[in-house]
Amino acid sequence: MFQSVRRAVVQGVEKTWHTLASHTGEGKGEHLWDKESNLFKRDILMNGQLLGENIDVEVRIEAIRKIGILAYTGGLDASKLAGMYLERMVAYFQDTEAPPPLRLQVIKSIAEMCRTHKDNVQTIIDLGVAEDIIAKLRSAGTDFSLVRWGCYTLVGLCAVSLVILKSVQSNYGDEELKKKLQVLSDLSWHAWPRNYALVLMDLIGFTNPNAEEETCDDSVW
Repeated sequence: MFQSVRRAVVQGVEKTWHTLASHTGEGKGEHLWDKESNLFKRDILMNGQLLGENIDVEVRIEAIRKIGILAYTGGLDASKLAGMYLERMVAYFQDTEAPPPLRLQVIKSIAEMCRTHKDNVQTIIDLGVAEDIIAKLRSAGTDFSLVRWGCYTLVGLCAVSLVILKSVQSNYGDEELKKKLQVLSDLSWHAWPRNYALVLMDLIGFTNPNAEEETCDDSVW
């Protein structure tokens, strides 16, 4: 089991190296990752070099996806290292002109990175990400994938941070957001473990018309 996991990580590092070389011209000289023995951290450092605006969008999306997964599976040290790239990733989410698939992947990876290290949660607080997610939920249009993931990520942030939970409850417990969440709760949440719009309503303290169907508990994530 361990050998198969290690083999998969090694293959991931090798694939990242080839991508990095083809898109940035890297291949000679010393690099941040040359002396890094932890394969998860090594791959994070390599993928972190693929987040620049001069890199193809598809490559950036894949790099952000990998950083999120590596942060979640690689332990505390890997998760803390991944936090180095949160500010750049959040900037893409906050950029309304950024391609939707890029913004979507950022919010997915934020959820993974904040489950595993408290410093990453603090960075998210400092960058005002919870407020940005709520703004997106309030203006919920046709990008339902993004708002579903926004609900999921915000539920997770509230679950791991009392600061975020109290801020959301105190500053956003209004009828406008309640109505938006009720609309979102009526969407299909097929293939999701929970209807996270309803879970979020429960966390905020809204009267939940479907309380018997979805209640908030310790397993919200």
